[in-house]
Amino acid sequence: MIRRPLRALALAGVLALAGCGHPRPALSWVAPSAAPEAGTIAAAIGEWLGEATPPATSTLLVLPVSRRQADNPVTIALLDNLRRHGFGLANSLETSPDAHVVRYLVTPVWDRYLLLRVQLDGVEASRLFYRDLRGGLVPASPLTERGTK
Repeated sequence: MIRRPLRALALAGVLALAGCGHPRPALSWVAPSAAPEAGTIAAAIGEWLGEATPPATSTLLVLPVSRRQADNPVTIALLDNLRRHGFGLANSLETSPDAHVVRYLVTPVWDRYLLLRVQLDGVEASRLFYRDLRGGLVPASPLTERGTK
């Protein structure tokens, strides 16, 4: 039983160091293996964004994924979730200069773990999920934030 907490602690350290960069910072990214959990991931992103900025009065510019990923289920579920919660969605900062910029990254880590990182105007929230024996995602860490609001 002690292996899981130690593994999660080691993973948290690796993730803290790995979170320092991404090759294409102007894009969001979703691992193809995240498709079955699209609803869970979209709900987690929407929940944090709803806490960070009021949906009824906020417009979001969600940075797109690459063209190869444009029809991935996570992005489709996320945009649908944000619209349902009352967020306005912008196409560019030129047309909506007051929009909040959102970027998200969904990455598998080891066998049964998935890392979710969401950035909103310089503040990043991360959460590690664990794939249970039935294949569902459950939070394996608290939601952590870093950056300035």
